[in-house]
Amino acid sequence: MIDDLPTVRLELSSRPEASAFVRSALSGIAELLEFDPELLDDLKTAVSEACNNVVVHAYPTEPGPLTVELAIEADSIEVLVQDRGIGFDYLTPAEEPTGVGLAVINALSDHAQFTTGPHQGTKVRMTFTRIAYRP
Repeated sequence: MIDDLPTVRLELSSRPEASAFVRSALSGIAELLEFDPELLDDLKTAVSEACNNVVVHAYPTEPGPLTVELAIEADSIEVLVQDRGIGFDYLTPAEEPTGVGLAVINALSDHAQFTTGPHQGTKVRMTFTRIAYRP
């Protein structure tokens, strides 16, 4: 087991293949750090949804920057997916984000925070509880 748990940062172009690349990277990290398989499934699905939202919605005319960061602690994983795209109207923090992808992110993560505004880009911060895996 790794003593110093890592922070991982991926800087990609928001092309459709970015989501598959991120899923593969998560699988490799999960194997190295012995993530619980259910946690890995939740991570891959939620992070893929966030990346897909960037690919589909953030940049209307051509791909732009997509950043994925993982801060891995002994008992949790925090993931930040962000872009510098057009953002979306989000009136108050009390409103629930709309769309199936955002609902999936909310359902699979222990906590999800969406920060956006018109022409300000979007940040999706997700937290997942990490439980020791014993096969």
